[in-house]
Amino acid sequence: MARLWIKVMKRNRIIASETVSLDERKVQDALMEKLREMDLPSPLWLNKHFGEMEKFRLTSFSPGDFIELVRFDKIDISLIDENGEKRVSKDPRNEF
Repeated sequence: MARLWIKVMKRNRIIASETVSLDERKVQDALMEKLREMDLPSPLWLNKHFGEMEKFRLTSFSPGDFIELVRFDKIDISLIDENGEKRVSKDPRNEF
């Protein structure tokens, strides 16, 4: 099982931080639910965000990714494995 870590950033500082258990939910659904609880607008998910989540297990949403005016610089989200295992890149350039 994994958890989603949500960080709201302003001037390179974390102004709010939450984690949410994914259970059987998709990352996008868990994020939207938690943002509603935090009284923050929901971002638009672009192909860039889906690709970054698939490859790196993290992505960022800038103010341009929101329809509403926001008072923060970005929202970073990342997946955290509950068992503490680190994922290893499959990119051959990273092999030693």
